Formats: sequence, structure tokens, C-alpha cells
Amino acid sequence: TDLFNQQIRQQAGRQTSFTFGTRYDLSPQSNIKLQFDHVRSGENLLLRSVQPDWNRKASLISLSYNFIF
Repeated sequence: TDLFNQQIRQQAGRQTSFTFGTRYDLSPQSNIKLQFDHVRSGENLLLRSVQPDWNRKASLISLSYNFIF
């Protein structure tokens, strides 16, 4: 964990991100969420095996279903 925390601290100020998300309620007990994240980093985003031609950008799309039972 010390190595991980050190790498996180080194990222400070070297990363920008854009996030967009939306939620739709299916019922009072359930919903779906869609989120898009785009990250630009001056470092390797904590990756150990980086490809030589990687442009230090990453995009993530997530979809989740949440419910209460």
C-alpha cells in the first residue's frame, strides 16, 4: 500500500478528467446508471506494462443496475 499511495501522490496535478453520468429510476426500488469518464494523464495511470505508443488517455463507459430488496 505504501507504493500505491506514493504513486497516487505523484499523480497530483498531472491528470485531468471529464465525467458525464445519468440515472433513470425504473421504480422506487430500482434504477439504472450510465457513466462516461475520459482521463488524460501525464503519467502511466498506475499501469505497470505500458505500450510504447500509448497516448496517456483512457476512456471508461459503465452501466449499472441498482436495486433495494
